[in-house]
Amino acid sequence: MKPTLLFIIIFILIVALYFSFLSLQKIFLLPLTGLTHLIDGVVSILLGIKIWHDLKTEKNSAATKKYFTYFFLFLGIFQLILALPHLSLYSNQSSFPTLMALAFIIGHIFLYIALAFTLLASLELYLSNKKIKYAAFSAITLLGAFITYTNIIKPNTPIFDTKTGITLLNANPVVGQLILIIVLLGWGVSAIIFIYNGIRLYRVNNNATARNLLIALGLIFLIIGGPLHDITKKSVHYLIADLLVLIGFMLMASGVFYWTEEDKLTNTEPNKLE
Repeated sequence: MKPTLLFIIIFILIVALYFSFLSLQKIFLLPLTGLTHLIDGVVSILLGIKIWHDLKTEKNSAATKKYFTYFFLFLGIFQLILALPHLSLYSNQSSFPTLMALAFIIGHIFLYIALAFTLLASLELYLSNKKIKYAAFSAITLLGAFITYTNIIKPNTPIFDTKTGITLLNANPVVGQLILIIVLLGWGVSAIIFIYNGIRLYRVNNNATARNLLIALGLIFLIIGGPLHDITKKSVHYLIADLLVLIGFMLMASGVFYWTEEDKLTNTEPNKLE
């Protein structure tokens, strides 16, 4: 079974599970946002472990694949950290806003690292100068450190909506805008590079074009869905953002695994998504 079809099936199953939770929310107290972060986190970490396992069997692995391993692992940790505070809803609900605000700050540190690795993966396609690539990586991480400091002095005020099961993060407007900027720099630039690489390889290597465009499309969904959590105040927008992020995960995973499986089938050496 091709990776793209497999991930479509997984996505449908997860969405069905999500809406099952949504219907049960009317009967039980179910933190849908927490469950979504949990599902996204587990899926992302499993994807990272799978890529890492595949890399162990390859003699000459492209650095781009290694960076995607780190991307999925750090992104998974970010999601799981945001899921953890929701456990307090069953023991001490009054502590939830404080715990969620703290998890937001700590969790986003891992997100910023994941963003830096995504940019590094895309730059690997065209740049051989390590100093330039690592300078870009350092720039993203330093910007992430600045946003973390800003978030500490301007913390968000999370609210759990018992009627919908949605957690409103209520990020400070300044922090929300800064997160949007770093996402555009990390994932936006990467998406442009992967789109360009996909178009460049059109009619030369259709499989490579498909891989690049799947990854780029996944990044675009993450760019829209991720920051939407930080700038919106409406529950329905959070629900939409959750689904967009999940779609983004699946599209990126399809691209990366399509690439890995193609390497196995053709028995060729990894080649930077070409």
